[in-house]
Amino acid sequence: MIFTAFVSFASFILSIIVGILPAGSGFPPQIAAAFSTFGGYVQTLSTIFPVGTLFTVLVILFSVDIAIFGFKTFKWLISFVPFVGGRG
Repeated sequence: MIFTAFVSFASFILSIIVGILPAGSGFPPQIAAAFSTFGGYVQTLSTIFPVGTLFTVLVILFSVDIAIFGFKTFKWLISFVPFVGGRG
């Protein structure tokens, strides 16, 4: 019952925030054409250099960096709990 009130309040706040944002019509056709052309260039480059493997390595690298940042942030937040971290 109380949880439902919290969820309803959060939904209400979120609907207000989303209502403030403007409605877009998507990307212009020129941007879509530019991405299509860029994809063709990358596909040509992929025969010489494995672009798919590079993308996979970058995704793994960013995931590890985000995990390390999250762990350090969690440790920093826990350090403010008096009985756990020692700070007050």
